[in-house]
Amino acid sequence: MVSTRLGTFVATFLRIRITRRHPVNSHFQYRVIVPFFASPKMTSSVELPTSLHPPASVRGMTELKREAFDTVVDVPCFEADTKFVGTIMKHVREQLLKLPNFKPVRDASDGAKKLFLLDPCKVREYGDLSAEARDALGACGVGALASRDVTLSYANWTAEEVLRAVLGRPDASGFSVVGHILHLNLREHLEPYKALIGRVYLDKVKNVTCVVNKVNVIESTFRNFSMEVLAGEKNTQVEVKQNGLRFQFDFAEVYWNPRLSTEHSRVVSLLNRGDILYDVFAGVGPFAVPAAHKGCVVFANDLNPHSFLWLKRNVELNKVSGRVSTYNLDGRKFIRTVLSCNLREHAKKGARVHVCMNLPSLATEFLDAFIGLLENEPASPDSSEDTASKDLPKDSLANCSAGTSADCSVRSVKDPSADHFTGSEKDPLRDLSANDSAGSVKDPSADHSTGSANDPLRDLSANDSAGSVKNPLAEEPSKSSSEELLERGKPVVRVHCYCFVKEEDRFGEARKKVEEGLGAPIGSDAEVKFVRSVAPNKDMMRVTFDVPPEVLLGDVGSPPTKRSKLEKGGTDGTVDCGSSE
Repeated sequence: MVSTRLGTFVATFLRIRITRRHPVNSHFQYRVIVPFFASPKMTSSVELPTSLHPPASVRGMTELKREAFDTVVDVPCFEADTKFVGTIMKHVREQLLKLPNFKPVRDASDGAKKLFLLDPCKVREYGDLSAEARDALGACGVGALASRDVTLSYANWTAEEVLRAVLGRPDASGFSVVGHILHLNLREHLEPYKALIGRVYLDKVKNVTCVVNKVNVIESTFRNFSMEVLAGEKNTQVEVKQNGLRFQFDFAEVYWNPRLSTEHSRVVSLLNRGDILYDVFAGVGPFAVPAAHKGCVVFANDLNPHSFLWLKRNVELNKVSGRVSTYNLDGRKFIRTVLSCNLREHAKKGARVHVCMNLPSLATEFLDAFIGLLENEPASPDSSEDTASKDLPKDSLANCSAGTSADCSVRSVKDPSADHFTGSEKDPLRDLSANDSAGSVKDPSADHSTGSANDPLRDLSANDSAGSVKNPLAEEPSKSSSEELLERGKPVVRVHCYCFVKEEDRFGEARKKVEEGLGAPIGSDAEVKFVRSVAPNKDMMRVTFDVPPEVLLGDVGSPPTKRSKLEKGGTDGTVDCGSSE
């Protein structure tokens, strides 16, 4: 054992000495010196390093010093006539030393030749090349490899290599890029290194001008979180492209997750042109806008006033204003008013109705809002239960009148584009408080100039020449007529509900959470899909199901825990769609 280690040490020492003094003879020293000291069980080639890395002296650095990352690496190389470059590249391209900001093929001291620098992790001696490569090099006059010292600097290392060298482990390598912003979620033990981490990513990630770190959990009400700027400019207003559409928003004020792009397109693919989509927690429109672009009629809602305004902005930006109505309501109230006002009309016309509920932490707690949507006498709202944004007028619900469906709880706030909004300098909320105090917030149903306030159901009624839809409850259909609607064989409401579950039996747990929130079983045809792993032992799931008829009629055997919020008497946020007051 000792002799083997001693032999390896001496062989390595002699190899380095001979290579530095006689680089042309490196081929000879590998074939003669190493086998002399090696045991029969040892191979004839020196073990290659697995990777190149920055110097060990940078470990524990908290203030970025770029010059400390300089290091000298001994790399194999050879020179060849310029006219043979094309031929040689066909055979050694994969063995070249490839690093950021590094040229592995460069001019040699002799202007008529090129110097080829090879990766020491792949090649160390001439015999490490394939026979085909050796034959090609031999034909070009290259019969051996030399060795050369090459200085590598901070510019030649990736962000992951720099951080691994500093931290000793790659637990700061995960990030998301939203527009020009790189978003980190650093763990507590990385607090002393956060300034360095931010600067490294700012240096290394293309097109990033701002690095932020989340400093608390996502706030449940508005789905946003506090963040700190670690490096770069303090500008959090961005524009991103997703699935061919443009979205503008302030990342510090709304929720946006680029990792959900595939899920957004997956759900939209479940919709057909002419379908009706109610997006209960719409955010800035990643479901609503592409659905409208596909030809669906969309009712999009979000309680966050910032998200609401950016939602309106993105609807106009993507030219789908004629198909989208926007709302700034509590999710439960949105279901009990907007959906409730239109549900019978949708059922009469045989329209396919989808409801998207993308609030994984709380969405299942809003499922009780579907209980009794087709009951004859929905209750009036209780002002104490109005959870719409305080920045909006108190009368934002303004009982559903007998006009268009857009009258049902839709309020219009001055659009940021009216001031030639650029996305970087103006705050789209700056006019909100002014409009509120002046009492000038108008009903979009009275203004058809922007398109977003038009009745999205105008194309669904062929007999209504004025473009409005007759109030579905004006005739006060009986409960039996509601039952007849549900007996047509087509689902009235298809829900796409998201939730978080643990890894153990995640499919069963997701179904159970939905059924507990709804107060009824959802049937064997319900679809449970895994969306993504959010954290260890925490998965995001989607449950797609048709709301059972007995739920819509209020006939549930065992009410869910949240049922107390839906007792008659005004605590469920329901409005009387037939009221004119």
